[in-house]
Amino acid sequence: MDIDYSVYLVTDQFDFTESEFLNIIEEALKGNTTIVQIREKNSSTRDFLNLAQKVKKLTDKYNVPLIINDRIDIALAVDSAGVHLGQDDMPCKIARKIIGPDKIIGISAENYGDALQAQEDGADYLGIGAIEKTPTKTDCSVISEEDLNKIKKTIKIPHVAIGGVKEHNTREIIDKYGFDGVAIVSAIMKSDLPKEAATNFYNLVNSKLTLDDVYAAIYGVIVGDALGVPYEFKPRSTLQKTPVTGMRGHGTYDKPEGTWSDDSSLTLALADSLVYGIDYDDIMSRFSKWLYQNMYTPENEVFDVGQTTEEAIYNYTMGVNPLDCGGVEEYENGNGSLMRIMPLLLYINRKSIDEKSAIELINNVSSLTHAHKTSKACCNIYNFLVQAIIENREANNLKTLIKKSIERAKKQYPLKEYPEFKSLYDDLFFDSGENLDSTGYVVNALQIAFYACYHSSDYSDAVLCAVNFGEDTDTNAAITGGIAALYYGYKSIPPKWIDVIINKELINEVLDAFSEGLKHY
Repeated sequence: MDIDYSVYLVTDQFDFTESEFLNIIEEALKGNTTIVQIREKNSSTRDFLNLAQKVKKLTDKYNVPLIINDRIDIALAVDSAGVHLGQDDMPCKIARKIIGPDKIIGISAENYGDALQAQEDGADYLGIGAIEKTPTKTDCSVISEEDLNKIKKTIKIPHVAIGGVKEHNTREIIDKYGFDGVAIVSAIMKSDLPKEAATNFYNLVNSKLTLDDVYAAIYGVIVGDALGVPYEFKPRSTLQKTPVTGMRGHGTYDKPEGTWSDDSSLTLALADSLVYGIDYDDIMSRFSKWLYQNMYTPENEVFDVGQTTEEAIYNYTMGVNPLDCGGVEEYENGNGSLMRIMPLLLYINRKSIDEKSAIELINNVSSLTHAHKTSKACCNIYNFLVQAIIENREANNLKTLIKKSIERAKKQYPLKEYPEFKSLYDDLFFDSGENLDSTGYVVNALQIAFYACYHSSDYSDAVLCAVNFGEDTDTNAAITGGIAALYYGYKSIPPKWIDVIINKELINEVLDAFSEGLKHY
């Protein structure tokens, strides 16, 4: 039997009426609960059986397996998917003789020895814990980190974390110890919104985005930006004669080595806002503080501000609704929303937000400064690649992921309605970069990012290729750098480039808070 252990709901009646209890379970089932265990320590056999029959109707309705805690007789009577046994219950081998080969047997394990023995005895899955102290299992001790690491290395059957699992620590538990899911009691049963609570746990368990990815992608943007700042507005012909090969200072703005610009400032402002979720007013407020108060800057100075972005922020300060502030004209399709969109894409992929909602969110956050359909489409196509990297980087090379993202873009943004993507959609697009334009038009920036990443073997290859196209060097390298670092990893960014980045204290402070916030979503 193929079981998804992502969200393992362990029921508790607490002080609920039966009607309230059953309604909570049904709401949780609507919200991606993947398996349900009925635990009734104090009920009579008759009462337990009656309740189990009612819950079984609900789990059957949503095609979710039902597990009975302790009671093999009840499990057989209602034909549940299986039974869960504790260390003081019937031994697994004997239970298997009674319940048969087709039913699931889960075993509670409080330490590595329990887990290893259960696996050897033929258990189908394990409940490991307690992870932390919990009011619903007061008799359980907290499992040691040493035992958790041993379990991760040697236990091959599915195992779920139980005891003290909350939204804020779920992703850390999954990432650190390799659990297949989390067993939840109070956080769903006592939630005012059990459907949403179950959905949040499911998304947290199944997100393939790690917190290392967050640092990689954002530093990828910032380092790319800083690499390009000294060369902004340099024509391609000049850079072809003397190509950029590394980080340097001064140049166009006469800034020290490692100085980053508006691309990174607005990226950090957006990340800082997303710590607490989506709030368009808060995002625009932080953008305003950057422009008018020099926040989120390397040296307390704003420079290199895009006109469309500046006008949108001004509109906000004049009382315009944030979603109505952005430029809507064709000529206002600069790359100002694409260059700062990465934190939102990380947020969306961490939460495993569905495609329709993701597109709407990206459209809205782009529209804060750039509301034309082309700008919004470019931000979404960029996300197609981000999502492809997060979900499939282990199985596909970057060239394949880029091509798949473009194929997805063709369906979402067909050429008939979006003729501006004709070059990007052409089968020969990657054959030559000679005709690529490197000015600030958003489609050009997207094309350069895809082209540079396609022809790269590491982070350095990608961002240097983007910079050496000339003109809008900082933004092109920032957009390229986010993708390249996400795919190749944080360690692919040359340490000597990171070392010279100015005001890393601010960057790390924002990223630490953003990463902590993502644990809750």
